[in-house]
Amino acid sequence: MADMDFEKFKKLFLQEADEQLEIMEKGVLQLEENGEDRKVIDEIFRMAHSLKGSAGSMGYTAIASLTHEMENVLDKLRTGDKQLNDEIVDLLFISIDTLKNLRQNVEKGSHEEDEGEIEHLLFQFRDISAASSDKKDSAVEKKMVLTTEEVQLFKDKFQEKNKFLICFELIHQQEMQSMLAFLILNNLKDEGEIVKTLPDGLEDVEGDLPFFSLLMGTEKSPEELGAVIQQSVEQDEFTIYSWEDIEQGAARNFFQEMKETFVRRDVSRDSIRVDIEKVDQLMKLVGELVIDKERLLEISKNIKAEGRDNEDAQALLETIPHVDFIATELHESVMDIRMYPVGSIFKRFPRLVRDISRQTGKEVRLEFSGEDTELDRTILQEVFDPLVHLVRNAIDHGIESPAEREAQGKSATATVALNAWQEENNIVIEVKDDGAGIDPEKIKTRAIQRGLLTEKNAEEMDRESILDLIMEPGFSTSETVSDLSGRGVGMDVVRTNIEKLDGEVEIASEPEKGTSISIVLPLTLAIVQALMIVEKNADYAIPLSAIFETIAVGENNKKELIKTVKNREVVIWREQVIPLIRLSDFFNLGELREEGFLIIAGVKGKMVGIMVEDVRGEQEIVIKSLGDFLGKDKLFGEIPGISGATIKGNGEVALILDIQGMLRCFKKGGDLIER
Repeated sequence: MADMDFEKFKKLFLQEADEQLEIMEKGVLQLEENGEDRKVIDEIFRMAHSLKGSAGSMGYTAIASLTHEMENVLDKLRTGDKQLNDEIVDLLFISIDTLKNLRQNVEKGSHEEDEGEIEHLLFQFRDISAASSDKKDSAVEKKMVLTTEEVQLFKDKFQEKNKFLICFELIHQQEMQSMLAFLILNNLKDEGEIVKTLPDGLEDVEGDLPFFSLLMGTEKSPEELGAVIQQSVEQDEFTIYSWEDIEQGAARNFFQEMKETFVRRDVSRDSIRVDIEKVDQLMKLVGELVIDKERLLEISKNIKAEGRDNEDAQALLETIPHVDFIATELHESVMDIRMYPVGSIFKRFPRLVRDISRQTGKEVRLEFSGEDTELDRTILQEVFDPLVHLVRNAIDHGIESPAEREAQGKSATATVALNAWQEENNIVIEVKDDGAGIDPEKIKTRAIQRGLLTEKNAEEMDRESILDLIMEPGFSTSETVSDLSGRGVGMDVVRTNIEKLDGEVEIASEPEKGTSISIVLPLTLAIVQALMIVEKNADYAIPLSAIFETIAVGENNKKELIKTVKNREVVIWREQVIPLIRLSDFFNLGELREEGFLIIAGVKGKMVGIMVEDVRGEQEIVIKSLGDFLGKDKLFGEIPGISGATIKGNGEVALILDIQGMLRCFKKGGDLIER
């Protein structure tokens, strides 16, 4: 296999392995919660079988060996030869975790020494497989395909011939399943007579065909038929049942199960698998197109302003609006592709909650809502770790022990909910529990002890500000340090990481009733509408989502708008008093201007007026990260109030203002007014 082809198949293997392991883990969780369920066991079995086949074909022997032993035990569960118990469930969970590690080793190219990692698991599975059957007659009950009448008709037709049922599982053949079925049928027609197929009309079926079966009479032996079939597929992709199997009932349920699966399977062909790197590259190109579009619009304005009237100028002016339309439509289409349901990360949490609950000795039920709410894939990836920390905190700190809950009149089983919904141009993801809640007095006491707050300041703080203290670096109310939490790190990192995504963290809690922590995120970070402003001959951009109003300030209204309170400038806006920040003063750019434009902006309910020199207008901007240049120990150090940069239509760079960062800087010198 050429190196290029191998890398292509490796990438496909990794993608499919992720899906298969996810389905397996979800299935084992269902078994643990609801008990033995044949359909769930069958699904786990199929995923293990598929993973075994693809791993074996790629030479990943450790994965193939482990899934093979899993498959053996799962098959005994399917047949009823073994009964599900805690030992098997725990072993399946450990094996899935190990398979995830093996998968990571494959991705990193370090899988050669994996055999030692699975040896103890192989022995445990083999011990279970070798143990005496829990149900002696289940193997015979498992399988018949035909009714009594069909068996008799088949028997009469082929009295002197061998009679076989051949069942195929092509679930790890990702392409040309129907073509393989067609080839198999053609090859077997020369070996005997095929009297029945599932699905009916097998030769005419197109597209996905993971399962199919056929019934035939022939002079050939099973070995001869197997050799013919192996010209098209591998040995472990088909099973040949003899007449004795059929007559004794050894194939009924298996055949029926395949029929149900075939009917249930998704036959839609309106979607394709695309490497996410290709989507990201497409997004980058769309970003460049948007920049060029803005440049063309700039040129268009100049042509109109100069009054050029020749034929080429007119043709350009007529073309630019169409380019603008196409670029906008393309941008929206690509953004739709990048949008993922938050359920794609929610489904990782049942296993996490199970493990933490066991570790802490607490009983926790996990609930979801809003799983179909969509968010930009890049943001979704970055928000997973903060959510993990919030869920861990909820169980470790927020949820009481079963005995404590019952003593308070609560159910012994606590509830942790992951909820998501869209709110204007933002997505809100909430982690909510019905635990002990957060005690503001306890927070104030601990903050004073840690030197984060004076007693005087503590008395003046409102409830929201007190709750926000748990996100200060080094703050923790935990009396003990555990593997889960209590080290005074975490919530500050959660806030920092969310703010890097231009998001916010909001906390609401009531003692004895529970806590809700919400992460408010923009729909996308790639391309946004912004207001372009000017200060000291430099352009800046403010995302429109943070702006409430823009007001021109001149001789006639500046005395009414801007006042001084306790040596601080404030703005009187809609009968509210809000702080004023002059941009030239904030960035130490020099002389302050008394006139210009006042931008009323805010996030998280906190309002501020920003005085700027001039406003250019609204523009679609492509956000460029400055993460390699701004921050501690970076080239330009930490510069509060800047979140990124964008390229204007004329090719020049404009900095993007971080309203939340400006608010935080201002708060250190005085209170902000809530809207």
